[in-house]
Amino acid sequence: MYRMTLKKTALSLVLAVLIAACAACKQTNYIPVDVPPSQAEQSTAEKVNGLVSGILSLKEKMDARSATVADDRFLHWVADTYGSDALSSVADSLESGRYTAEVWHTATGNTINVLYDIYTGAADKNSAGYRPDIKFMTASSDSTVIRVTGDVSFADNWYIAKALDSRGNGLSGVMSDSMLDLLKSSDITLVNNEFTYSTRGKALSGKAFTFRADPSRVELMKELGADIVSLANNHAYDFGPEAFSDTLDTLQKADLPYIGGGADISEAKKPFYFVVNGRKFAFTAATRAEKNVKTPQATDETSGVMWTYEPEEYCEVIKQAEEECDFNIAYVHWGAEGSHRIEEGLYEMGAAFIDSGADIVIGAHAHLLQGIEFYGDVPIIYNLGNFLFNAKTMDTGILELTVASDGTPSYRFIPGIQKDCFVDTVSGAEKDRVLEFMRSLSKGVSIDADGVITKSVS
Repeated sequence: MYRMTLKKTALSLVLAVLIAACAACKQTNYIPVDVPPSQAEQSTAEKVNGLVSGILSLKEKMDARSATVADDRFLHWVADTYGSDALSSVADSLESGRYTAEVWHTATGNTINVLYDIYTGAADKNSAGYRPDIKFMTASSDSTVIRVTGDVSFADNWYIAKALDSRGNGLSGVMSDSMLDLLKSSDITLVNNEFTYSTRGKALSGKAFTFRADPSRVELMKELGADIVSLANNHAYDFGPEAFSDTLDTLQKADLPYIGGGADISEAKKPFYFVVNGRKFAFTAATRAEKNVKTPQATDETSGVMWTYEPEEYCEVIKQAEEECDFNIAYVHWGAEGSHRIEEGLYEMGAAFIDSGADIVIGAHAHLLQGIEFYGDVPIIYNLGNFLFNAKTMDTGILELTVASDGTPSYRFIPGIQKDCFVDTVSGAEKDRVLEFMRSLSKGVSIDADGVITKSVS
């Protein structure tokens, strides 16, 4: 009897434990490992495996970038993240012979380049794959709007800073609300930062003009709406290596990316990338502005800017960017200073940049507007002139690049005028005048009444 009671007690305890375990399973949605997957789960897994195998067997139909990225693990991740239908779209396009890289964006909302960055953790600061040279941006619409200016100087010893200090209205004292709104409303705004941020250093000898601003003036650049600045110019190094180092530190602390300059040549060459609307935009910069070279090119051991007196090295930079971007923007400091004439050899150099992968070439340095020309279907905007630089009265403008939801680019020149240390948009007859002047400077280009730039049909 005693033994039977013990057995009953033991049995009761076992049952109690099992009941408790089952209850815990329900509370935590835990599925014991020995329970086989459902028929639906098996079917989905089989479908994904079949799609992955089919895509891998047709990789020769892909572009080089897609073929490199789309391995077994990546494709399974796409299915897990975006669903099997995304893979079906890719597989169908390959099987039908209609494959283009755009299918990834159509299927997932991201290009293959952006998918890979998400997959590797490029946007996650806690990930081993985090990349500070890629910035993910919130889009304002389905189209991506990028606006680019010419030369800007907030140097303490120069006209604009003096006007800012004397007028006491911040940027409103040197810029109209309409012009400022254009820059601040862009998804990405690129500005040529033609001065150094520092209180240290000695002006380089042999230069007629040297520009240096107190580091606090970097806030003006941010208020301007700049998302990225170029240091590839003939004034970023005006006060030597100490001041240039301060410039890099100042921009880094302000979380303002820069291109075309760095602590060494590797940094000066390095592209910077923005991701907007599921597309990856690359920005690079280089300079060939000085005939008697004063601004040093960075080396493996020394700081400086990126040169392009000969195109080969910068072409390699552009090729590097092209390997992992969807739209490649080359910003070049070049051209005949103080002239509307396009310097001999610039078309050939711009063509070399485009052959290397640039999707647009945009120039600054001349301090005056210069024309526009196409190489194939890609525009070369030779010079945007002064944007906010001195007290002279001169035509200026903004280059607006819009990339539509399907990846198609369009271009617009937004005319303006700089006068008495103040830059403003123009309208009416004055707008017509500036646009007509740009038409007269350009070759093989149509610019309509709204500034939209297209290649002329000959």
